[in-house]
Amino acid sequence: MKPAPFDYRVASDLGHAVELLDSTAVGAKALAGGQSLVPLMNLRTITPRLIVDISRCTESSGIRDEGDRLAIGALATYRSLEDSALVRTACGLLGTALGYVGSPAVRNRGTIGGSLSHADPTAELPTVVAALGGELTVVGPRGERRVTFEEFCTGPFEVALGPAELVSDVRLPKLPDGAGYGFVEVSRRYASTAQMAAATAIELTPDGVSTAWIAVSGLASVPTRARLAEQRLRGRPPTDEAFDEAAVAAVDELVAVDDDPYRRQLARVVVSRALAASRRHATGR
Repeated sequence: MKPAPFDYRVASDLGHAVELLDSTAVGAKALAGGQSLVPLMNLRTITPRLIVDISRCTESSGIRDEGDRLAIGALATYRSLEDSALVRTACGLLGTALGYVGSPAVRNRGTIGGSLSHADPTAELPTVVAALGGELTVVGPRGERRVTFEEFCTGPFEVALGPAELVSDVRLPKLPDGAGYGFVEVSRRYASTAQMAAATAIELTPDGVSTAWIAVSGLASVPTRARLAEQRLRGRPPTDEAFDEAAVAAVDELVAVDDDPYRRQLARVVVSRALAASRRHATGR
């Protein structure tokens, strides 16, 4: 199928993009990498009357080190993040998850802002942002505002964006030096949509796990951080038994889309495996 007829404008910067989106009384959509938007238009699931191309808004495509966190422009492509030495050293969990995103062709065009704004409930990048407690900057006709990922992602394919608002950047806290991280997902075939995924990280001391980060996608309606499971893991030795118990706690904590025993078991498996991968990374084994 082909998309319904639409008008096309190119924005010179984010301010111009907001003006264009705000100037139309009909449906308008911003186009960045187009990896989610274009298929939906071709299927006529959505039929915007105006497409605003924001791919030339270069002020929102860089990656910056801000001391205790990493600031990533919303138009940074998956490939640029995958190739970034700064991402590998400051946010290795994100770099690991990127290897699961679609195919190389998708990673060449897709953007982190597009992924978060699309809000696929099992997408890799939202799962990482949920785990790390990321924060987004949103620009619109009324100026700029900051929102946490929990506030931003309101449901499957639903986000807290007004009609003329755009994500301009994403800020992710850095993990402590020596922390280990892991990302595990299950899908039916290569490059297809994940059924379930878990992003985890742990910081170890001689007394055991001092801090843990756990997020699961595919269980609740949105990628969700399992804070009670994190607390349960703190102070315990990083054993398989402790990880299995934390995985059970994570599943019990999160509101499941359904009460399918298979999905609950699948969630427990991906969380346990991601925590084990975090341990291997933290200990160098």
